[in-house]
Amino acid sequence: MEAPGASDVNASPTLTIRLQDGQLQLIDPLDVLKDCVIFIIFPNSRSENLPIAISLAQSTTVYGEQKVGGRTMHWAGITSALEDLKRGAELLRLAGSWKGTMTQINGEFVSDPFNAYLTISCYLEGRQCTSQTAHCHRVIDDPFHQNFDAFTQTVKIDPTYRPNLGDVVVVATDHVKQYAFPCKRMLEQSLFHSQFKFEQAHRATPQDHIQAAAVEYGINICPFFDSSKFREVGAREVEVVLPMKMAGGPGSTPEQHP
Repeated sequence: MEAPGASDVNASPTLTIRLQDGQLQLIDPLDVLKDCVIFIIFPNSRSENLPIAISLAQSTTVYGEQKVGGRTMHWAGITSALEDLKRGAELLRLAGSWKGTMTQINGEFVSDPFNAYLTISCYLEGRQCTSQTAHCHRVIDDPFHQNFDAFTQTVKIDPTYRPNLGDVVVVATDHVKQYAFPCKRMLEQSLFHSQFKFEQAHRATPQDHIQAAAVEYGINICPFFDSSKFREVGAREVEVVLPMKMAGGPGSTPEQHP
């Protein structure tokens, strides 16, 4: 004889979805959600934003509700369609931090839904731009330079020589390499993560360092993200003040600043 409830143990999970005509239907969520890039489950909450969250969830590609332990849980499946993603991003902002909310993006559970909201919002901005590169990429100074400042993303030349009154000095020109960094959002995020830095001695490539940081920050969910786009793009000139005896030489006519 089959034990009570045994048939439910191996049963395929079901999800109640609301059809466009208002009727409810039981479906297999694994089948319906296969085309969804974001999957959000959130409970009824005392938040005043609950009606808005439910309305947003009901307007997504897949919406369902199910009783779990006597508590109503709301399910939303969001595809990569532009309007669907907009609703999904707003739903993450509203309900992502509620107790009992779970979020999956590209099949992976997300530990920081608000950060995911920021990343998706950045991606949505990029979709409105005529140039993805103009939106995503930023030019930074050589991150391997000993005087590179991670906060400003620039090389700050701070010479040890300080001119004294009466010194004869010259203004020499140095060149600082510049690189295209493939994700402006990561640069903004890394301001709060001092552990993110390039290590020249590391066996991993700079591109692999960027990709690993993207996973850590939850930025790898962005369809535009491509660490291989990190590359040298040129150089800029910087002026360095040096004493005459260091920079001058026979026949040279440096600019003098008494």
